[in-house]
Amino acid sequence: MLAIHHPNTIPFEQTAAGRLTARVPTVPPSATLADIQALFWKSISTFDTVRDVFVVDARGVLVGTVTSRSLFDHPLRTPVTDVMIPVRDVVKVYATDDQETAVQAALAHAVESVAVVDGAGRFKGAISIKELMKILQQETQEDLAAEGRYDMSPKLDSILEIGLWESFKSRAPWILFGVGGGTLVAVVIGYFEGLLADHIVLASFIPLVVYIVGAVSAQLQMLYVRDSAIYPSLPLWRYLSRQSAVVFLIAIALGVVVYGIGLWYPNVDEEHIVLALGTALAATTALVTGVLVPHGLSKIVRDPANATAPVATIVSDTSAILIFFGTAALLLV
Repeated sequence: MLAIHHPNTIPFEQTAAGRLTARVPTVPPSATLADIQALFWKSISTFDTVRDVFVVDARGVLVGTVTSRSLFDHPLRTPVTDVMIPVRDVVKVYATDDQETAVQAALAHAVESVAVVDGAGRFKGAISIKELMKILQQETQEDLAAEGRYDMSPKLDSILEIGLWESFKSRAPWILFGVGGGTLVAVVIGYFEGLLADHIVLASFIPLVVYIVGAVSAQLQMLYVRDSAIYPSLPLWRYLSRQSAVVFLIAIALGVVVYGIGLWYPNVDEEHIVLALGTALAATTALVTGVLVPHGLSKIVRDPANATAPVATIVSDTSAILIFFGTAALLLV
């Protein structure tokens, strides 16, 4: 990828040069993969990232990159020039470019590090995946703040920026809310005590159902948070409809798997239909806890990071139990 040069009109700490690390592995064009292996054995603890090895000539000019995986895919005697990505195809930016340019390049080409060069092509260092994620978060927050959708105040619950007591006050109430929700789940289960007495095997599957719904919900939450960061103007209802299709397919697959488990599990008679259908229906509630809960809390709570997990967990657990036992009550009573 050819680097695109931008005039240096931004503070140094917001340029690619301000975010790079020079603590990366470099080798000359005459090196072999065995030389890279020896370099790793000797100095790997001194590097900030070893995802890519940068091939640099005697003038300091970047010639190409070699992925660490090449050590396993080719004989160690192989010259690096035989397996390297040539410099014309290396994802790179100029040292004076805006840090956001590096993130855009990494996302566009799906790479985990971005090389940084000067105007003459001399290698200055690389921006690691960890640093790229920090930049992405910072740029997203700044963009949202400009739209009035994010509070850039240092009073957000960052453990590095506020006192321990302030952090406790921000987080503890939501955990206590979760305790109340857990009590509600216990009451719900108690309501189906008669059903459990007649079909005690259903109790054995409560942890599995709760886990499945929680896992689907947590996965969807992470996807939503990531996609919201990448696409600040994420179209919610279109996004939800696309995710719905995937979640429904996952729910069907889970239902089939649990049906098979029910056929194999001892003391399961007619309950295997309930296990499969109840699990599949409960899994679809992840659309609420995985997307709508974090989205809604982001609109009404200053720092939704404190509230999303406790609220989503209780909504997920309660709805999973209600749907699971509701299905059982309809089919077995």
